[in-house]
Amino acid sequence: MLVGGYLAGKLAERIRLPGLLGMLISGILIGPSVLGILSDDFLQLTPTISVIALITVIVTSFFAIDVDVLRDKEWAKEATAR
Repeated sequence: MLVGGYLAGKLAERIRLPGLLGMLISGILIGPSVLGILSDDFLQLTPTISVIALITVIVTSFFAIDVDVLRDKEWAKEATAR
């Protein structure tokens, strides 16, 4: 699942979309809501996996922020001041 998310993120970047979007879409597709590929035994680990996925999303989002772009925005000047 993690490899699938990573590959989907790279594919999304290749078509000029944010990699995080590819990761999220792959998680939705692989999960029980759409395709139901995951087994019941695997779903018992869902709390652990969801924490890992959440951490991955947060870290990926953090590194994708371009602070220089935010500095040019009036509403973000105070938050990005050096």
